Amino acid sequence: PRARWRWPLGLGLAAATAVAAVVLLTRTPSPPGEPTETILSKGQVGLRVFRRRGDVSTELVSGDAAQAGDRLRFVAEGGSPDGFLLVLGVEADGDRFPYLPADGQARPASELDGDGALPGAAALDGSRGRERAVLVWCAQPFSLKDVGPGTDGALAVPQGCQQAAFEIVKP
Repeated sequence: PRARWRWPLGLGLAAATAVAAVVLLTRTPSPPGEPTETILSKGQVGLRVFRRRGDVSTELVSGDAAQAGDRLRFVAEGGSPDGFLLVLGVEADGDRFPYLPADGQARPASELDGDGALPGAAALDGSRGRERAVLVWCAQPFSLKDVGPGTDGALAVPQGCQQAAFEIVKP
């Protein structure tokens, strides 16, 4: 009778160990000061942000601090290569403004650099508080005027568009 229980028990323990390993591998934080790796599901969009202060460039983690005069460079991840994208800022009071392109008109994804970076950089103004940079990626052309306030931290974007947010703290 005891031999019958070894096989199912062994399978159960192996399955539990595999699940624990997957959880640990996907939840292990990066060492301090190291950028975190973004893993996206197929078709999902992501936003990476790099800060240049003086001669030093650093990849930021969402929630990091930045100050007036810092220059931000945005790297889009995922999304369709034939789509259109815009990175906009959302102030703590909800006001929206274009980061890149500065005219608020979404640009074709084909204009991204080889590493997915939007051309140019945006300089931070002197406002304080929490600010979000939001990448909006759509299949059709759109502009900042097509994006409105939403719910639960997301923006109201045209149907079928995707968005990815990144928080910047301006002390």
